[in-house]
Amino acid sequence: KMPCNVASVALLLVALYADTGHGSAMGRTPPLGWSSWYAFGAAVDQELLEATYSKLANRSVKPGCNKSLQDFGYVFANIDDGWQACNTGVKDSAGVPSYHSAEGVPLVNVTKFPDLASMTATARSLGLRTGFYMNNYICSEGMPIGGLGGAAYRRNMQGSVNFLVDHKFDYIKIDSGSVYNDMQLWHDLIKASGHDMVIENCHQGQLEPTKSWCPFDLFRTTGDLHVVGLDMELLATASALD
Repeated sequence: KMPCNVASVALLLVALYADTGHGSAMGRTPPLGWSSWYAFGAAVDQELLEATYSKLANRSVKPGCNKSLQDFGYVFANIDDGWQACNTGVKDSAGVPSYHSAEGVPLVNVTKFPDLASMTATARSLGLRTGFYMNNYICSEGMPIGGLGGAAYRRNMQGSVNFLVDHKFDYIKIDSGSVYNDMQLWHDLIKASGHDMVIENCHQGQLEPTKSWCPFDLFRTTGDLHVVGLDMELLATASALD
């Protein structure tokens, strides 16, 4: 028996790659990795993320194996909901503060994430790829002044993409918690940035691709499992290192 092997892990996502799709080089096969929601829920922070990076790259899990989850292809480590500084931004059309600045920049809870640039640099130094989460459910944002496609809407979308590029994120999960559901615009802005990034359409079976329209790399087909608090280090390592 080999000193270590990898078992398959079921995914609730469908990977897509076609001439009509987004076409990230990293999204041609189903991305393997980890996302923070089922482990930490809204309690996610930078310290927990960086500890998870170490777990994914740990080659001492099994004596004599000298392999990590990263070695088996589990290279993505993604932040889910809970990073935002709720109600600290400009007001939406209903007068409720958002978490975008007047310039359209997403506002981060710096108590939880004091230095995102340093965090993503740490991941890259370990050979990992980092993901982010937009269109959040926690303190979800209402319609900006001017409505869909208006100046504020496009400013927030462009500011969000600039934020992802500036922090060198490799993956973006677009959820359906707020009003920024324009997957075509997400694709167009990311493509125009020149930064390769996997796009996940997380709309629970809505906005499905067609033969002629698929501006993302993968899409979600189910709802949440509604389980938070799983020890992903133990579960993922047990599945991948036998």
